[in-house]
Amino acid sequence: MTVLRLVTLALLPVFAACSPEPQTSPELTPAIPAPADAAAPASAPTALEAAVRAAYADGGALRYQAATLDLNSDGADEAVVYLMGPFVCGSGGCPTLILTPEGDGWRTVSTLTVSRQPIWALDSRNEGWRDLVVSVAGGGGSSGQARLAFDGQTYPTNPTVPPAEPVPAPATPPLIAETAPISELP
Repeated sequence: MTVLRLVTLALLPVFAACSPEPQTSPELTPAIPAPADAAAPASAPTALEAAVRAAYADGGALRYQAATLDLNSDGADEAVVYLMGPFVCGSGGCPTLILTPEGDGWRTVSTLTVSRQPIWALDSRNEGWRDLVVSVAGGGGSSGQARLAFDGQTYPTNPTVPPAEPVPAPATPPLIAETAPISELP
């Protein structure tokens, strides 16, 4: 029996080292405020971004450049949105959407299938809407600019073929320049 007690006493420190830590109540740590320059959480998409994403739900990661201007003299600004992304652009360019406000959202007036920046809005009008000029290049066609006239329903969807017509680059500043800020589409 004495041997058993001696073995137990000898192994007691080994067993004590394997026992769990004693339970203590957790101390409250005061919250540490985020630094002033920390990135804010991503905000919800704007109504315009939601309308563009709905039109290109399968477009993958998209970036865009946008400008607003009253194109039809109704007192409300329309939006011209130039999209960029690997699944929507090709050798002829990228899509451009022209949207008009409707209720709490936006309605697509036109989708130009192949365009490039810069994009201009002219003072000339057709069917009450300002003419647009987009840059075209690549896709095997001639490079330059094309004027798009509103036909009462929409703008021509392909600026490389009639009724779009080649024009020289306008002397006025573009609505969307190649150097315009680029945003990620949520």
